[in-house]
Amino acid sequence: MSWKIDTGLFEGNPTQILSRFTWEAPQTLLGYTSATIQNTFNGVKSVSHYGGATAVETYSKDWGAFTLGSYIIGERGLYADPSNSLFQHEYGHYLQSQSFGPFYLQRCAVPSLFDTLTRNHHNNHPVEQDANIRAFKYFHEHEKGFDVKKDPNDIGWDMKKNNILGYRSWLDYYNPINQSALRNSLSLGWPDYIFSASIIIPGIIDNIILHQ
Repeated sequence: MSWKIDTGLFEGNPTQILSRFTWEAPQTLLGYTSATIQNTFNGVKSVSHYGGATAVETYSKDWGAFTLGSYIIGERGLYADPSNSLFQHEYGHYLQSQSFGPFYLQRCAVPSLFDTLTRNHHNNHPVEQDANIRAFKYFHEHEKGFDVKKDPNDIGWDMKKNNILGYRSWLDYYNPINQSALRNSLSLGWPDYIFSASIIIPGIIDNIILHQ
């Protein structure tokens, strides 16, 4: 499995690879290290790739997943495929990493971690909603015929597990109501501009603001 984890550093197009070693370097290092440590202790069941992301499936169940840079480490059943419900959401975090770069840890990862530990409706948190929106829009654009899953056997976005607030599944993707829901994206906050990418202080402040 180690070679699949290693080659994950070079998955994707040239822009993604360059970003991984520059703009996203802090979380890339953390993600690669976490995957390597997991594999060292024989905790990795499979490794798969899609769209620049590396999905590392562990043997343990029912704990979810986390994303650091292009590395997605998750519970048994995780697989790098747009039809995989867990991967759908986590790929959105990878897209956040590409967008926020060195601000990803403080703007997304820290608030998401704290919210996981303190709330029951984690999927409604702004960071999680933003991840769902980014991923759904990406798959709709890059995967032919990709839309909301209407039947359990369909291949598409799992709106039950990865809900998007305000999105109406019975309406067309391009309906103004749904397009409005898909515009609720996350951007940098004032702590990020004031303290720059220093993680701890803006991470704490971002966590408090987004939690509210």
